[in-house]
Amino acid sequence: MLSKTVAQHGGDWESHLGSALLCFNATPRTSTNCSPSRATYGHEPNWPSETVLSTQPSPHTWVMEAWIDTLPHTLAEIWQGVTKNCQKAQKQQAYQYDKSRKKTLPFRTGGQVWLFHPEAKREEGKLTLPYYGPYNVLSISEQGRAKIRLVGPGEIKPIEVNVDTG
Repeated sequence: MLSKTVAQHGGDWESHLGSALLCFNATPRTSTNCSPSRATYGHEPNWPSETVLSTQPSPHTWVMEAWIDTLPHTLAEIWQGVTKNCQKAQKQQAYQYDKSRKKTLPFRTGGQVWLFHPEAKREEGKLTLPYYGPYNVLSISEQGRAKIRLVGPGEIKPIEVNVDTG
């Protein structure tokens, strides 16, 4: 919303921040199926266009005492729905993530692997890839450990590492 405001109003965007905030708080979120305003205050915001100066009372006015009395129950109902909708959204997001997630290939004796070393970035700079290798897989134990040896000339001592299969 702010990028659209900047595009339309340029350097005068600060004066339109209140309007952008009202729109943001009044827009229902997909995961909660509820606007932030409704989840916080128990009702949708009053739009300036609906609040017209007239002799008729606004349909949005309420008696403060009645609102205070019903607020805990109203918020409890809203939050129950928000919690249910968030759980549903989390399941859907997990399903979509798992569907597109690449499955790791199984380690096999004779194959080649790269060794992940996250400290490499700190030691050698942020653009350094944190992988070393390739290594030949010499053997895999039933306890989830693999014996690997760096590919290269000469006699290099094998090392034993934990196997992360995904």
